Amino acid sequence: MQFSPVIVHYHAFPGGVSSLILKSLDILVSRNYILNDITIILGTLDRSEWFFEELKLITAKKIKVRIEVVPEIFYWDSAHGKPADVAERIQEKLLKAAGPDRILWVQNPTLGRNPALFMAVRRIARKEPDRKIWLHVHDSAEQGRWSNLALMHTHIGEPYYFDAPGTRWITINRNDYTAYKFSGMPIEHLHYVPNPLTHPLMADSPPARATVAAKLADYAAQNGFTFNRKSPWLLFAGRAIRRKNLLEAALISLCASKKPNLLVTLPADAPDEKPYEEAVFSTLRTYKVGVAGFGPQLIANDFTLTDLACASDAIISCSVMEGFGLPYLEFPILGKSLFAKKIYVMDDFSGIAHLLPHNYYSELIVPADKKTRETQFAEYEKKISILRGRFGISHTDAEKTLALLRDHFSQEKIYFSYLSVPAQINFIKQAVETKMLGEIHAYNPEVFTMLSNALSSGCHDVERVSSSINTLFGPEIYARNIESLLNSYKTTHHNIKLPAFNPPEFAHKLLTYFFIPENLRLLLDYGDWK
Repeated sequence: MQFSPVIVHYHAFPGGVSSLILKSLDILVSRNYILNDITIILGTLDRSEWFFEELKLITAKKIKVRIEVVPEIFYWDSAHGKPADVAERIQEKLLKAAGPDRILWVQNPTLGRNPALFMAVRRIARKEPDRKIWLHVHDSAEQGRWSNLALMHTHIGEPYYFDAPGTRWITINRNDYTAYKFSGMPIEHLHYVPNPLTHPLMADSPPARATVAAKLADYAAQNGFTFNRKSPWLLFAGRAIRRKNLLEAALISLCASKKPNLLVTLPADAPDEKPYEEAVFSTLRTYKVGVAGFGPQLIANDFTLTDLACASDAIISCSVMEGFGLPYLEFPILGKSLFAKKIYVMDDFSGIAHLLPHNYYSELIVPADKKTRETQFAEYEKKISILRGRFGISHTDAEKTLALLRDHFSQEKIYFSYLSVPAQINFIKQAVETKMLGEIHAYNPEVFTMLSNALSSGCHDVERVSSSINTLFGPEIYARNIESLLNSYKTTHHNIKLPAFNPPEFAHKLLTYFFIPENLRLLLDYGDWK
C-alpha cells in the first residue's frame, strides 16, 4: 500500500528522532510504500544541513520533496502569542500542507515541548475525525519531564490527549504501549512500531586506532581533558544530558581497576541541560577520567562515529531513561560489547539478549551518611508534595511511591543515581579525597564484573549479532509494521463502536503509571516545573 506522508517535527537537529525519520523514509521509499512525494514540516532549518544531504541520497530524483518551515512548531516560545492563537495558525498551515489524502505524521508531540502544536493537531482531529493522523510517541512528558508537563498543563488547561477514527498512536517500546493501553487508549488505534536498525556503513579503509587516539589526545590537551593512551576506551555516543547519568559513568571509570578513558561525544543541546553538561565536563577534567564534547570538531572531519566505535574497547550507557535505546543495538551490530545499566526498554529485546554482546548491571551502590540520606529524602518528599498538588496525583499514589523512597534512604548504602546532581558531585569529590574508590568497587561486584567482561571480550561475531537484531528490528519488520498501520484503516469500520475514550481518565492513569521512583530521580530535575 502506498501513501504520501507529511512529516512534522520540531527540528532536524542531529539526533535520534531526526535519524529515525531518515531511516523510515529510506525503508519506505526503497520498498515503494512512498512513490510520489514527501512533505516535511519543521520549526527551524538550523543545524539541518546533514539531514537534507542524507534525504537527497534517499529520495534521489524519483521522489518530490517539499520542505516547509513553520516557526510556531519549534519549542514553545511565548513571543509567538497566546497558545490558542498560535494553535490556530499552526492548524491552518498544517491543513494547507497536508491534502486530504496525505497522512499527517507528527513526531514526538508527547514530549511536551510545544502545547500549541498538540492543540493544533487535536483541533484538526476534531474538525475532521476521519483524517489520517499518526502521533509518534518517542518520549512522554509524564516520564520525569516535569517542566514540560507543567508547560502543557499551564497552557492547555485541560486533558489534551485525544482519539479519533483516523488517529493512530505509535509507540516505540513495549512499556509505552502497555502504559497507553492500561490508561485507556483503544487498542485498535494503538500500534507498537519499534525503531528500525540498519547496519552502519563501514569505511573501506578505516583509520587505525592510533590515528584516532592521536586526534583525541590533541583535543584533550587543547581543552583541559586527559586522555591516557594506555587505558581502555569506554565510548558513550550521545549528549551530556541528565537522563544519560554520566556522573555515574565517571564514578564507575574512577573505581574500575583498568581506569578506562570515558569518551563522551557530544555536549548538551537544550539550554536547560547546559549546567549538567558543565558538571560532567568539569568532573572529567578534575579527575582526569576522560574526554568530552569532541564530536562536533572531530567526528566526520577526522573520523566517523563508526570508526570511533570500532576503535573503542566497549560501549557504555548508564542512562536511566530511553525512548528506544538505539546504542544498545546499533553498536553491537559492529561487534562491540555493551556495558549498560539495565532499564525497561531492554525488555523489548529480551528474546535475543542471549545472542547479544550485552553486559548489564542494575544499580551502582554507594555508602551514604545519615545526614546525606535524610537531606536527599527530604528533597523527594518536597518534590512529591509539589507534584501531587501541581498535577493532581492522588494521596494513595503519592504515599505508595514515597514509601519506596523512604525505605531506600533508610539503608546505609543507596543507589548513586537517586542522588541529586550536587550530591553526586560532592560524593565523587569525597570518594576521591578519602580514597573510597576501592570500597565502592568492593560493594559492586556485579558492576565491575560486567565492566571487565565488556572490556575483555573483544570483537563478536558481527553476522550472528546482526542477524539476531534483524529478526526483531530489521528494515523488513519496520516495513511490515507500517503496512499494518496502513491496513488498520481497512479493518476498522466506523459502524463498529469502539470503547469511549475518556481524556481525563487517560491522563490520570498515564501519569499514575509513570509516577514511580525511577521517573522521580532528583537527577532529572531542571527547568521551572514547581
